[in-house]
Amino acid sequence: MLAYVKKKKSGYESLPLAVSLILTLYVCVGGYYEIPPMGQLIGIARACRMSSIEEYGSPPYGAAAEYPVSQIARYMGWDPEKSIAKLTLNHIVVKSPNQPLTDLARTNRTTIGRLMDIMCKDLTGGANEGKLTSP
Repeated sequence: MLAYVKKKKSGYESLPLAVSLILTLYVCVGGYYEIPPMGQLIGIARACRMSSIEEYGSPPYGAAAEYPVSQIARYMGWDPEKSIAKLTLNHIVVKSPNQPLTDLARTNRTTIGRLMDIMCKDLTGGANEGKLTSP
């Protein structure tokens, strides 16, 4: 880009560069201050993100969703056997400790976020004992 600017050319030949710089500046500033039409595009992107969160649960799950339930539990510092027991108590069918979270969520028609929430609950009694969710 600097080489293009440094070349001595007539004003007409540098017009594409000037237009692209102005357009880039407009998109950046418009996006930051939500000036139309960038404001509407940002609103649409937010709406899509919120509908995704409602459907799939709160991120971030990313690549972790492809790992087995037992491995995720260990990574989070939970006992894998207790985590699977918590899922079973909440009517989640776990075929195997090596079943990936995405497969588990799909077969039980729930979200990965809900599975993670169930696995981290305290079932030893106390405040969280009555908060088990059922489908």
